[in-house]
Amino acid sequence: MDWEGLGFTDNPLDTDPIKQKTLSLYVGHENEAEICSKVLASKNVNLIIEGARGVGTTSFANLMRFEAQEKKLYFTPPKEIRVEAGWTVETLFAAIIANVIRGLELAFFKKIEKNQSFQDAKAISNRIAETYRTFGAQVGVSGFGGGINYGKTPGVVTQPVIVPTNVLGEHLEELAQLIKSLGFKHGLLIQLNNLDIGIIHEETHLRYLFNSLRDYMQTDGISWILVGDEGLRSFIAQEVDRLDDIVSHEVVIKPLSQDNFKKLITRRVEYYRVNKNVELPIDWAVMSYLHKLTHGRLRYIFGLLSRMLRLLHVGDLADKISLDTAKPLIDRLIKDRLKQKNLSELQENVLKVIARRESCSVSVIASTTGKSSSQISHVLRTLEELRLLKRIKKGKSVYVFPIFDVVLAYGKNGCDS
Repeated sequence: MDWEGLGFTDNPLDTDPIKQKTLSLYVGHENEAEICSKVLASKNVNLIIEGARGVGTTSFANLMRFEAQEKKLYFTPPKEIRVEAGWTVETLFAAIIANVIRGLELAFFKKIEKNQSFQDAKAISNRIAETYRTFGAQVGVSGFGGGINYGKTPGVVTQPVIVPTNVLGEHLEELAQLIKSLGFKHGLLIQLNNLDIGIIHEETHLRYLFNSLRDYMQTDGISWILVGDEGLRSFIAQEVDRLDDIVSHEVVIKPLSQDNFKKLITRRVEYYRVNKNVELPIDWAVMSYLHKLTHGRLRYIFGLLSRMLRLLHVGDLADKISLDTAKPLIDRLIKDRLKQKNLSELQENVLKVIARRESCSVSVIASTTGKSSSQISHVLRTLEELRLLKRIKKGKSVYVFPIFDVVLAYGKNGCDS
């Protein structure tokens, strides 16, 4: 997309979370921000931020941690840690240390290059990264995660344990003390993202990670922000021994109101345009429609808008895109995402049943589709493997919940309704 040709210095519809240099673009959640700022004024904080996928939880967490850094309360790495499916706790600590090392080098290299704690942690980080690269080359992936399931199931690739967790924890603690010596009152602030139950992580895997992390989340000089989907706090309270006791605060991020959404669009346009006469080539009615359709999930809104603009070759258009033009394109784009899964007719029908109820039991799906419970259970397992739904056991019954792409395509208020 040629945004410069449209009069913008960069993409005003970027789906990435706000960064340190774009904090001024954040809109809304003033009460939540005030409370979290007070929480982060203390040391050894464990803060949970949860909300529906795409509503802006990562941007809110970035706002909180970078503002805390500006106040010299904490040092926080430039990038949040995206915890991938199948990571072991050793992989997680290796990723954290690598991120902290990179951040310290960028900001304070001259001050810390000869510090022994920094040199030791950097040597460990380089050693781990090199081993992972070698290991990844052998199995066809790269980096800390690379999409490998590092479980202990027979036949599953197993990650090499290079440095024990307790040694990595000691290096992280030493880095936190170094950070305090650089003038950051409470030490290090780490943000863990992607803590989405059933969509990114299996319950058993997330339970393992949290149980492994629990004692390290009480380390002096290290604070944590945990960012995930709705239900993260209740999962911790119910499934992870003693972690709930050390949670400092939790906040739920709701979608922006339509007024605040409009304010956000205006702020982005003003920030990126080259002069005050430049406007987005999209009618407000289109954005308002998407806000309602997606329940205010910003990542979905901006993603759909960007893909629609690419389809239309908008630089060649004389007028703004109207709602009449946009609606059929939005419908097509939403359904195209599911077409990539090559679903059978039965799989698609099952998804429609689930999406229009937004949750239901196996028996309800079987009754509605006229199929046996065993047949439906098999279909649901396949759809779960495709990450199109998640199954949660409540008592003796299993309830099924669709991901939001499915709700958009087939739900009561979606494009197929």
